[in-house]
Amino acid sequence: MNTGLMIIFWIAVVLAFFRALTALWTRIFGLNRTGDEIHRVPTEDGWTLALHRYRPRVRKYKNPVLLVHGVGANRYNFDLDDEISLARSLAGRGFDTWCLELRGAGMSDRPSLFAGRHWGFGFDEHVRFDLPAALKHLATQTEGASPLVMGHSMGGMLALVHAGQRGEKEGPRALVLVASPFKLDELKLARRLSWLLRLLCFLPAIYFRALGRFFAPVAGLWLGPFTRIFIQPGSGMSAARTRLAVVNLSENTSSGLMRQFLGWAQGGDFSSRDGQDDYRAAIDQVRCPVLILGGQKDPIAPPDSVAPVYQWLKTDDKQLRLLGDDAGDDVDFAHGDILLGDAAVDMVHKEMTTWFEARAELCSVSNRDDAKGA
Repeated sequence: MNTGLMIIFWIAVVLAFFRALTALWTRIFGLNRTGDEIHRVPTEDGWTLALHRYRPRVRKYKNPVLLVHGVGANRYNFDLDDEISLARSLAGRGFDTWCLELRGAGMSDRPSLFAGRHWGFGFDEHVRFDLPAALKHLATQTEGASPLVMGHSMGGMLALVHAGQRGEKEGPRALVLVASPFKLDELKLARRLSWLLRLLCFLPAIYFRALGRFFAPVAGLWLGPFTRIFIQPGSGMSAARTRLAVVNLSENTSSGLMRQFLGWAQGGDFSSRDGQDDYRAAIDQVRCPVLILGGQKDPIAPPDSVAPVYQWLKTDDKQLRLLGDDAGDDVDFAHGDILLGDAAVDMVHKEMTTWFEARAELCSVSNRDDAKGA
């Protein structure tokens, strides 16, 4: 066998081994958790999104809650297990809770050559098509009540920009932003890894999903430099939960989206690819209540990238909370355990739930009875 055929043979062997292991770990650690209902929502540009609804036993508040995940994630960011499920916790408090999976993630449409859906989409498509489609559907399902929106990482960025673009009358009733970077030239980690990310961007997508599943058995066993991007010691993110997260929560990321973030990190601007939409200017138009939460040890959304939005906001009802030892807290958070660590339940989940409860409209007694009967 000549050298060329040998190389092809061993590449095929390695790929087959990689595929077999990822399938095995997926079978062992894979989950199949969904909401009480799965709604299929079409976008104006031809994609179909999954909206997972978590119905409360007794609906206490008129305003539904919409949860929006970030880059490389899906619904499991909010519903990984019963102990730290934000979606189920909010439903238990009486909120009609919905979890959006953006295009390319979870049970939403993925790129498909035969269906005419391609990689290359970015932040612009999420904010122009995905979020409006989800919120329009919510309005038809929840009597038009203004939603309460919580976004993690890019999800918070999308929610805030959309709120500014829609204005005071059509925007949400209140927002919670968790670990959402807005001053993007402060993303030092993105700049340090830009050479690697740009190399990966020669592919249609960055395949975090396969990588997460391949390394699942060792996930969380050693909090090395890479793991500390997502987990801080003492946050209560166990190795078992970390394995569930890397297998079920990790999603492939569009190279178009990654290139857009790298451009913002290096150029400092915050606008659409074509320059038509100034996302930074949209933030100036937000007037609804906004709670900003961040982790002091989060390298993906460091305090210098999270805190400036507090000054930019012109709403009278706003609050900034950077969690960590320096603020007198007992625990530090990184980018993943700020929602998924045991400590997040009593700190992050509780704080955002209290914020929403103070600003939501109570249902009438008759509506609560109707919800209970349903």
